[in-house]
Amino acid sequence: MDAVTSPRRCQRGFTLIELLITVVVLGILASIAFQGLHLYRERAFNAAVKTDLRNALAAEEGYFADNGSYLAFSVTDGGTSVTPEFSASNQVSITATLVGADLRLEGTHGATPTTWCLSTATGQIVEGTGC
Repeated sequence: MDAVTSPRRCQRGFTLIELLITVVVLGILASIAFQGLHLYRERAFNAAVKTDLRNALAAEEGYFADNGSYLAFSVTDGGTSVTPEFSASNQVSITATLVGADLRLEGTHGATPTTWCLSTATGQIVEGTGC
């Protein structure tokens, strides 16, 4: 048997160690990508809550212009309020409460533990319940 027709020389492919190293490297890259994805998803959920808070405030301001006062209301998990007319995004809950002559709006998203707060006294959206 010469070297050209030897069974060992004709076999082609990857060794087990090469395949294991490839799988390990791909696993490490995938875990890094999934960690970053989680942060982007949380930012998107928080942005949805903040947008809904601004929209709820706009609805309340419209109600205030017509009636001379704010109205307390609550919507949960993407619900709708008839008065004032407001619809929350999917999994977003908004609660409007009267604090003296001012209005305080609190919002949460079902996928994050963060609460956001908006008050007509400050006009700022802040993290937490103390606005």
